[in-house]
Amino acid sequence: MEIIERAVMPNGTEIQLEDWNSRNTLKYPDVYGLAIGAYPIAKNTGKGRWVESSERFRLTISHNNHSGYSNDDVKADFIALKTGESAWRT
Repeated sequence: MEIIERAVMPNGTEIQLEDWNSRNTLKYPDVYGLAIGAYPIAKNTGKGRWVESSERFRLTISHNNHSGYSNDDVKADFIALKTGESAWRT
């Protein structure tokens, strides 16, 4: 995995644009692509305690060719998140 860019969202959440293409194989060349790694601070503790209140955790938003969410979409959403624009797609 290669980190392409790091940024901080307007609310203080650290994010990074990641390239996971090096994990692809000849048999499965399109499994991995770009992803956004986000590191928010939890407001609540999860039921399974995987996430504890007030602690930082990792959230990943990755490309998914099967659902039509491309690497270009990941890049656009990374820019929207770092600038404070809405990044949710419908």
